[in-house]
Amino acid sequence: MRFSLIFALLACCLSCSSDPQHERPVWLEKLSASNGSLGMLPEADCLARDGIWSGTGEANVALCSKTIRDSGKPCSDHSQCQTLCKTHSQVEAGHRTTGTCYASYSIRGGCIQGVAHGHAEGIVCLDP
Repeated sequence: MRFSLIFALLACCLSCSSDPQHERPVWLEKLSASNGSLGMLPEADCLARDGIWSGTGEANVALCSKTIRDSGKPCSDHSQCQTLCKTHSQVEAGHRTTGTCYASYSIRGGCIQGVAHGHAEGIVCLDP
């Protein structure tokens, strides 16, 4: 599901123009290149790799995700974050702003506005 969501985002942005409000967000490529998964691992192996194990008590194997160490850290560009640099609140695209590092490798719906090179990017909204 995570991959299909990222590819849907990529597809919706293929016809973007040079207008900052409609430019393809830089963070889309960053998330699709590194989805944060360490794979299907037993809980002990996942935790030994400093991962986040998503199983339940009954599961022997579950998806293991990379730990995001910089979640909530102030940023002004995606390169400063493991995931992406996200605005604190909606800002007109192209205006100077700062943000914080996003807390997840996946996007489960809602709207996200990134910060690249100290400027707000266009807003991307997804259905849950």
